[in-house]
Amino acid sequence: MKLDHIVCPIDFSETSLKALRFAAEVARTSGGALYLVHAYDKPYYSVASGAGTIAYAVDTVAVAKLREEINAEFDRIAASDYLQGLTVYKKLIADIQPWKFYEEIEADKLDLIVVGTRGATGILHGGLIGTNTERIIRTAPVPVISVPTGYEGRPIRRILFATDFSDDVSPILAEVIDFAQLFGAEITIGMINTRDTFSTTRFANDSFNALVAKFPEAHLKLVVHNYLTVEEGIWEICQMYDIDLIAMMTHGRTGIAHLIKGSIAEELSSTQFITLPLMTLKLKQG
Repeated sequence: MKLDHIVCPIDFSETSLKALRFAAEVARTSGGALYLVHAYDKPYYSVASGAGTIAYAVDTVAVAKLREEINAEFDRIAASDYLQGLTVYKKLIADIQPWKFYEEIEADKLDLIVVGTRGATGILHGGLIGTNTERIIRTAPVPVISVPTGYEGRPIRRILFATDFSDDVSPILAEVIDFAQLFGAEITIGMINTRDTFSTTRFANDSFNALVAKFPEAHLKLVVHNYLTVEEGIWEICQMYDIDLIAMMTHGRTGIAHLIKGSIAEELSSTQFITLPLMTLKLKQG
């Protein structure tokens, strides 16, 4: 997994700054650069024309003042102890939906996105609240780590890779293994059985053994867990095995396919009782 450029959208809320702390630890471990991105809306004012119509123009004075305020916030954050020694860049993006920020970043400067899951709206200028994080997970072209409000920083020593083995997860697992090796972390493969989605232990073992054969140096282990829902089952595994980060594959479905199929990864990112970072990696369609 390439981690030269780690992008962290911030709205200056407590949640987005918590995500930034996590992103800083990843950057420090990987040697990558941090890109802080803030999306804002330009202020406009209305102008009445002689024909009785209303036109709108950018309030350049207000824009300049707004950008000055944002840059002051950037400078305050850049002086934080946890960013010292890191290469940090900043980028301001105007008049774009907050979750589309990555469209304004050069592809070669976008390896990983780290985002807070409960950003706040308010005077600082938009926010990353609710479904914005889910949209980033669904549409971003690179892996995303969402950091929840309740997360308390901790070393990454154990990673849970949750899967139902319904797809070939080996390309995704290869990236998770690369990430784990950065931190010296071990990986547990977790499969959740529910009454609606049940697979046999033999199927799980056969699927797991196929992965072990592909990645013999990864020291993987398998946990099959039964629970009422997938989300609650994943969280119980996390508590039972002292997991520090959850990783999952997402299909990145959009439109009607997303409405019909949904996404466990997106639902997990917005589940309030889960207080661990969630890494989602998109299955590339070939």
